[in-house]
Amino acid sequence: WGGNLVQFGVHSTPINANDAKYMSGLDALVNKVGEYDSYILLSYRAPTPGAEISVDVPQAAVDAMEKLARRYASKPQVLYGCAVEPHNIDWPTLKPQLERCADAIWRGAPGAVVFATGTNWGRYVHWALTNPVNRSGIAYKVDFYDPMSNVGNYKLIEMAAKYPMMLGEFGAGTQTPLADLDDLLAYCENNNIDLCNTCCPELNNEK
Repeated sequence: WGGNLVQFGVHSTPINANDAKYMSGLDALVNKVGEYDSYILLSYRAPTPGAEISVDVPQAAVDAMEKLARRYASKPQVLYGCAVEPHNIDWPTLKPQLERCADAIWRGAPGAVVFATGTNWGRYVHWALTNPVNRSGIAYKVDFYDPMSNVGNYKLIEMAAKYPMMLGEFGAGTQTPLADLDDLLAYCENNNIDLCNTCCPELNNEK
């Protein structure tokens, strides 16, 4: 398929506890991706595998992402995401959490690529057009789950013209009809918007 990016949601509790089984599995995945000259985006998901996706980026997540950055600082294939899909939170509350997390990642791995996502389950980063994450070098990740009739709400073209940005998740289903997915792919190609369509497995083999 020509893909070169794997997304993987990570968990703060086993990382901060240096859980041997969890970290060994993560190391194996990171190394395997490197063998294929591809990239892996590690994003905070929840405290523990199987738990509900976190609504925000708590301090435990910030600590865990710094630990990962230090662990993989020499691995150029590793990219970092401050969160998977924040929700039930507004941008003024989320933005300083993203900034704190980015700072922590860069303490561990200076110059690493860091993705910030947005509100409403990662849908909306367009707040950054007037109130960006106040850190240079930040990229933005959008999860698109809507019919194409709602694409204007995302302001994807405006964001892509101003910042590094990609669609991190999208797919046909109850929120995006299959025909709309074809239109979304064409829309991204015509407007030079990068994308990564993924299934994000967890280390406990859940999807």
